[in-house]
This record gives sequence, C-alpha cells and structure tokens, in this order.
Amino acid sequence: MKTTKIDYSIVIPHHNIPVLLQRCLDSIPDIDTIEVIIVDDNSDRSIVDFNNFPGINRNNTKVVFSKEGKGGGHARNVGLNIASGKWVLFADADDFFTEDFEEILGKHVDDDNDILYFNIVSVYSDDISKLGARHLGISKLFDNYRRHESFLDTFRVRYPEPWGKIIKRRLIVDHKVEFDETKVSNDYFFSVQVGCLSKKIKIVDRILYIVTVRPGSVSYNFAENIDVLTTRLDVAIKVQSYIQKFGYSLSPMPVRGLLVLLLKTNRKLFLKYLYKIYMSEIPLSKVLVELFSPRYFNKGIRSKI
Repeated sequence: MKTTKIDYSIVIPHHNIPVLLQRCLDSIPDIDTIEVIIVDDNSDRSIVDFNNFPGINRNNTKVVFSKEGKGGGHARNVGLNIASGKWVLFADADDFFTEDFEEILGKHVDDDNDILYFNIVSVYSDDISKLGARHLGISKLFDNYRRHESFLDTFRVRYPEPWGKIIKRRLIVDHKVEFDETKVSNDYFFSVQVGCLSKKIKIVDRILYIVTVRPGSVSYNFAENIDVLTTRLDVAIKVQSYIQKFGYSLSPMPVRGLLVLLLKTNRKLFLKYLYKIYMSEIPLSKVLVELFSPRYFNKGIRSKI
C-alpha cells in the first residue's frame, strides 16, 4: 500500500475553546498531504466534550490529549515530536487561515527557502468583520520591506510569533529548536531562533493567517502581574543575548518596555534585573540610554561590522 507523503504538518495547541478550535479546523483543507496535529492541554471536562472533540473524526487529523497542563509551549513541543511533514505551520486554536490557504500551500511546497514569512490580519474573535490591532507590528515590517528590500533580515528577529510562517521542519530538527515551556512568551525565543538559524528566507506579501483579539487570552493579558512581567522579561533577555551573537541589534531592545513596567512596579526587582542584563553581556549603557531617553525613537535593525 502506497504511503502518502506529508507536505505540511500544522500544529495547534488547545485549551478550553472547542468552538473556536472547530472554526480553526474548518479553515484547513482535509486532504492527505496535510497533517493536522491538535494537542489538548488538559482541558476541563465541564467545558469540552472529549467524545466529540473537534478533529477527532477528520481523516488528516491527529488529536493528542495531554494531562500535563504546562501551557502552549509544551503542547507545541509535543506536536513537533509527532510531526512528519516537509514543512511545519503553527496556529492558535482561536485563530484561522485565509480562504485561499490551500492554494498558497500548493504554490510553495517545493520552495527552497528555510522559512517563508507571510502577512497577517487581525479581527475580533466574536465579530470577525471587525478589524483588530494585533497585526500592526507585522504590517509595518511589510511596509518597510516594500519600500526597501534591505529590511529583509528584520523579519528574522521582529516577527516574534510562530504563526504566519511556513518553516522547513528539517531546520527545527537539525538544530533541536524547542518552545519554552513558560506560561507566557513561550513562542518568542523559538521564533527568533529559527529566524536566525535560517540560511535562506523569503517574504511573501500576501495574507496567510487571521489572528483574533479575544479578552481572556494570554496575549490579551500581556503583563497582568509581576510573575507574568518577569517571565516575559527573562525571555526578552534571552532573546537579546541570542540575537547579538548573530550580529543583530534591535532598537529599542526587547527588554526596554518591560523594564519600564518593572521600574514602575518594583524598583528593587528592577535593579536586580539590571544586574542580570549586565551578566548576560547585553550592553547595559545602551539599555539605560534607551530606558531613560523619552526622545529615543530608533527602531531599526543593523548588523555588526
């Protein structure tokens, strides 16, 4: 019996939003060259009907029920360990793909790049006719790239989410790249790593993915308490330290905005993090200039010479 080659693996972490997960699944073609992997992260039985779980009867879909409760990063790692496609895509359960998704996949299956970066749009989850603002940062990357192709490399470090991209699975496997298993910011370091490690990248200026705005989601509650804030800051320090090894310099640095929030919240902890930044070999003088200069506006990226 002939085994069908899997061109694309689509990994979707899920927790307690089965109706939205079904919407996401409905945007993915049920064809045998696409492998959909849903990893349920210990959903509540009072919310989710596991006997009729979304995707459980789809031909091209595998559903993994995890009882770990370790969050989206862990769920994506579980999915990656199962994935067998030439390419990997990621989706959040409350988002979905565009109507021409199948046509896009067919067009790029034989591409020789390591990552294809696509544009996105954002809408409100409960009213998808209403535009959101979560896509504006990515849209700005594309605006800059349209003006000048020298902005190509900005995508490697300024596109911090795993979705909206088609990534060669071999890149992830060869470099043993994994998601952080923190409760928040678990996708940031992964996205920057694959960006920096890619030998060839391509910018495709068309919309692949629709991100939703939903109160109660992790992205909506960006820094709701000190634990969330410091977790995000720990990841940002790791990202900043990593990218400078590849010759990239983000301005302002990823740590800047988080440090501003920490300074307003806990000055003792703020000083502790300044020392941590110093020990991470991140130029502290530059951090302080960016932190305390209200006129600081340089948001470019440059390579070391």
